[in-house]
Amino acid sequence: MADIDRHGPDDLTDLSGELQMSLLFDEKRRCLAGLECPLFIRPDGYDAEIQPEDIPERLETDLEWFGRTLTYHLIEKVALNMQGKHWRYFDWLIEHAGSMDDFVAECANKAKDSGRSLSQELMHYLRIHEKDNFLNGNNFHGLKIPLYITPTGHSRGMPRRRPGDGIERTFKNSKGEEVSIPMPKQHWRYFDWLAKKGIDMKQWVKDADVSRHSKGVSISLHCELIRTLEKDEKRRFKSDQKSPLFINPDGYDL
Repeated sequence: MADIDRHGPDDLTDLSGELQMSLLFDEKRRCLAGLECPLFIRPDGYDAEIQPEDIPERLETDLEWFGRTLTYHLIEKVALNMQGKHWRYFDWLIEHAGSMDDFVAECANKAKDSGRSLSQELMHYLRIHEKDNFLNGNNFHGLKIPLYITPTGHSRGMPRRRPGDGIERTFKNSKGEEVSIPMPKQHWRYFDWLAKKGIDMKQWVKDADVSRHSKGVSISLHCELIRTLEKDEKRRFKSDQKSPLFINPDGYDL
């Protein structure tokens, strides 16, 4: 079995689950009441009310770390180590959305670019998935999203920048909404090269947005865009078309 990276809990590692929750709710109460209060726990603030019935039961195992071996796309076997709250959300998605293969595969590709472990990447994007669905009507295939990872809900504040997330540019998605897309420099170089060849890259972005929503579990737009760009560079390389290898300078196995 591959070595498993172990990382500490996200926040307030030396506090019990109950105390952690009480501090979160007190900070939120003060913020929503307009009281002067430093936002130490949630710097982005709070802008969505959570009903008591929407708060899932907190388990003692939510902050513990568990290792599992997963097989995706039938052949890829990986060892993962995540907190119990992330596994609860992951298992809920499997129960209601079916296969998580594409989601795990996209996180694996992103981990290669960022230098983070797959476990770290998967936890990051599970939280993003929970946040996106919560802020966009809290509806996933007609079901309310369980807030296993962040029981106090999510704010619409600007997401914190993470090392390795790349350069950001703004485009319109398939709904005509302006969105910020972070990608590594080498992917933007290939993106710009395709644009210079006369390819409508604005439409490319919109098509990638439609494609990501067509999958069982929605992945982020920038992950889907990275996947399509890598796929195109690989296709051109294998077809002997003249094209630069911006993304993978070593080329691809034939």
